[in-house]
Amino acid sequence: MKRLVLILLCLQSLIFTPAHGEESQSALREMVAKVRTYTLSNGIKVIFYRRGEAPIFAGAVVVRVGGSDEKSGSTGISHMFEHMAFKGSKTIGTTDYGTERKLLYRLEEIAAESDSGNNLSAEQQVEWDSIHEKLR
Repeated sequence: MKRLVLILLCLQSLIFTPAHGEESQSALREMVAKVRTYTLSNGIKVIFYRRGEAPIFAGAVVVRVGGSDEKSGSTGISHMFEHMAFKGSKTIGTTDYGTERKLLYRLEEIAAESDSGNNLSAEQQVEWDSIHEKLR
């Protein structure tokens, strides 16, 4: 997010640099004018840039949350986004949601018992690997 703002500020400063031709300045002004930034009620910032050249949408979601090396007690949101991005839902990306739900719940239990899955006992590791294989 900070990089995009920095890039936009650099582009905007170029607009007012006399060394560039009027055509370049006009193109940069037009580009900067198409950027829209919104802050949702939950604090998420959304940045849109509409090119309008083709009926295509391309997007990226950047979330500043933890990762696989999170500490116990500060986990959760990244796991939720992982499931939203890669696992699907009750009807999308699944062939047997009921079974998958039980397996995913068991993974959560094992993670809670073992410092977010970092300190698995030999028995837990076997079950952890088995569950992941079944989910594949």
